[in-house]
Amino acid sequence: MRNRFEKELKYLNDELIEMGNLIESSINAAVSALKEQDVDLAKRII
Repeated sequence: MRNRFEKELKYLNDELIEMGNLIESSINAAVSALKEQDVDLAKRII
């Protein structure tokens, strides 16, 4: 039981890290779109 819990906890942690990385990439792209006034990039981000 404990082993399964630890595996699921690790899986959840890995998923949260991946989500954080995707959010970071999106924020960086959004800032770039704003700086460059790139409407097409902004639309792709949305």
